[in-house]
Amino acid sequence: DEPFECPTFCPKAFCDCAEADGDAEVCAPELHDVCTRDLLSECVPDKYLPFYEETYCPFARCLAVEETPYELCSCEYYKDYCVLYYSFEESMEKCAISECCGREADATKFTCLPALEPTESPTVSPTATFPPSAHPTATTSPTATMGPTSTHSPTFAPSETTSPT
Repeated sequence: DEPFECPTFCPKAFCDCAEADGDAEVCAPELHDVCTRDLLSECVPDKYLPFYEETYCPFARCLAVEETPYELCSCEYYKDYCVLYYSFEESMEKCAISECCGREADATKFTCLPALEPTESPTVSPTATFPPSAHPTATTSPTATMGPTSTHSPTFAPSETTSPT
């Protein structure tokens, strides 16, 4: 493995945060700065640009500027991901999370997020994360339903839908 090297025109603060932690929540202020200063193309390979612009930049704005709680921003992230990548196989799990978030009150949306589900010994700062795929894979065979049917909600049974909400 080659050592990480910050691209020449990418802000050092963003590179330092990404290298040290790599967590979109922790690096939200730096990522938002990169997004708003139109420096994303200097920091991210071209093939990832649309994904960052359509999912990570709004997530960073939600946290860093709007100062919305993490779980609410995460639910919006999954909603954006589901809408944008609905036809890709990897979106099914994200759409199920988005559906769950849509059914829950703000105070209980955390139950929909894989890294924030209640456990036998919850922590104040859960560390498990499930990063999204930057390259969704198109399904090659048709599915039996018009949309995702699984849910990660611990209190609701799965339900069929015809389109994401």
